[in-house]
Amino acid sequence: MEDWKQKFALPTRFKQQKLVRWEECPPSHISTHHVDLWRGCPDYLHSPEFVTALKEVVKSGDVALHQYTKGVGHPRLVSVLAKIYSNLLKRCIDPFDNILVCMDIYGAMTNTILSHITNGDEVIIVQPSSDFYEYIVGVAGGVTKFVPLRLKENVTTPSSGDWVLEDLELEKMFTSKTKLIILSSPNCHVGKVYTLKELETISRLCKMWNVVCVSDESEEFLVYQPQRFIRIASLPEMWERTITIGSFDTTFFLKGWKIAWAYGPSNLIGNLQTVHLNSIMTCPTQSQEAIALIFEKKLENLGINAVLFGDIAKSLLPKMQLMFDILSKVGLNPIQSDSGVYIITNTSNLDQSIDYSKYKDFVGWLAENVHIQAVPLQMFYKDGTCFKHFVRFCFNRKEDTLTLARDLLEKKFKLKTK
Repeated sequence: MEDWKQKFALPTRFKQQKLVRWEECPPSHISTHHVDLWRGCPDYLHSPEFVTALKEVVKSGDVALHQYTKGVGHPRLVSVLAKIYSNLLKRCIDPFDNILVCMDIYGAMTNTILSHITNGDEVIIVQPSSDFYEYIVGVAGGVTKFVPLRLKENVTTPSSGDWVLEDLELEKMFTSKTKLIILSSPNCHVGKVYTLKELETISRLCKMWNVVCVSDESEEFLVYQPQRFIRIASLPEMWERTITIGSFDTTFFLKGWKIAWAYGPSNLIGNLQTVHLNSIMTCPTQSQEAIALIFEKKLENLGINAVLFGDIAKSLLPKMQLMFDILSKVGLNPIQSDSGVYIITNTSNLDQSIDYSKYKDFVGWLAENVHIQAVPLQMFYKDGTCFKHFVRFCFNRKEDTLTLARDLLEKKFKLKTK
C-alpha cells in the first residue's frame, strides 16, 4: 500500500507549498457576524449591465454561442479589445496575433511564466504581490528574486505614491540569467501609481539586460485623478519587450466571470497562446460575447474614454474617503490611495493599548474583538517582518457595510459617532 501511495504522490515540482497563502489566511468563509473588509470582491452589484447582457446572450437563438469559440479569444471580444488598446497605445494591434483571452489574471500569468521560463531562469517580482507568481516560477524550474516597494521614511502624511522602489536595490537584481520582471501597475495592494521616472528606470534595465517586463495592469482603469496612469508598453522600445495583462472582472468588480487578457508583440503572445491552447484551450463563449457586446455599445455611444473609465473611479472616491476618515478617527494612520479598492494603515500607534497575548497580530485581535476582517500587508511580501504594522482594508463595499464597520470601531475605541 505504501508503494502504491508513493507511486501516485504529488510530483516534486508542485510540492513547494500545499496552498497559496491567500487560501490559508484569512479564512475563506467569513463568519456572518464579521464585517468582511479583506476581499476585493464587493458586496453589491456594481455593473448590472453585464449581467443583463449575459442573460440576453444565454437566451439568444444563436447556437454557436453555446459552443466553444476560437481558443485564443472570442473573435468579437478580441476585435473590440484591439480597438481599445490600439487607441490607447497609438499603434495597430492585431486581435489574433497580439491578444490572448485567458482564465483570469492567474491564467494569464501562468501562461506567461510557463511559456518563457525554464530551469535556472531568473524572475524578478516587485512586491507586494501574489505569492502565486513565485509558485508558478518554481513549477517552471525558475528562480525567483524579490524587490520590495518600501514606504518612504519621515513622511508626515504619506500617500500611496510614497511606496517606492530603491533604484540601487532594483539594479542589483538584474543579471545575465534574468528573463522576466513582474510588476503590478498600478500596484493593487497599496494603491500605487508608478511615475514616468520609475517606469523609465525599469525600462532602462529591461533593455540593458534583455529582459521582458510582465505588467499586471488589471487596475488600469481604477486610477484617481489627478494621477496619470502610464502603460509601460507605451515607452520607447518597450512594446517589443512587454507582456501586459488586463482584466474584465477586476475593472467591473465581477470577480466570478474570470475573464482577463494578455497583449503584446506577436512572438511573445504566440508563446502564451501555445501554452493556453494546449491546457485550457478556450474560455467560456457566452461571457466573452456579453463583454464584447457592452464594450461595443460603449465605444459607439460614449467614446473610447468612457468605455475605459466611465464613472468607476469616481464612484470609489467617496468610499475611499469614508474609510480613510473612519481609520483616522481611531488612530490607525491610513495612507491615502491613488488607485484601486484598498487602503493601507499603520497600526503601530495602537500597539501600546492592545493586549496581544492571545493573538498573533493586529488582524487577529481585530477579528476577535471588533468583528472586522482585514489582511496583514506582510502576507504579500516574501520577507514581511518590516511590514508587520501595516494592514490592508478594502473599502469597495456598500454604504451600510462601511457604516457598520465605523460603528464597530468607534464602539471598541469608545468614540462617539457624529
